[in-house]
Amino acid sequence: MDGIADRDGCRKIPWRLSSMQKARQRKRLKLVDKVVDTVSMALQNNGGMTAKAVDRWYQEMPREEEMLPKDKYTIFDRKEKRYRKGIHKSVSDSTHLASRSRLRRPDYIHMDGLFLPGFWILQVPLDDAEGDSQSRSGTAVAIPFSHSICTKL
Repeated sequence: MDGIADRDGCRKIPWRLSSMQKARQRKRLKLVDKVVDTVSMALQNNGGMTAKAVDRWYQEMPREEEMLPKDKYTIFDRKEKRYRKGIHKSVSDSTHLASRSRLRRPDYIHMDGLFLPGFWILQVPLDDAEGDSQSRSGTAVAIPFSHSICTKL
């Protein structure tokens, strides 16, 4: 046991963010501000257009440098004692990429190193004109779950 995970697989989460976690969060917030600024500038350069969503963002959302530390590093949670929860506790483990790659759920089918959510993968054999079906293995076809002709493989 390495001190990060206990026997049941539950992660031990420290009660406060490290300085590097805070720096990464500030960087993410600045990148969001930069994207909104870029979209706004692109609209202005394209004939002086504006978008309601961008205007509303500027009116309602503070920029990273205007935010209080409480708002940068915590989110509202009605179940918590003081109604605030650290951002490092808010994301479940199933949303992390490393956890996702280990999942073997039936709606994630592995095909040549890719997971395709919501698809069944079918191997379709290719017919050979000479009757030698061993020379070609076939091709894979992805069919969405929503089709009624699909049956579980």
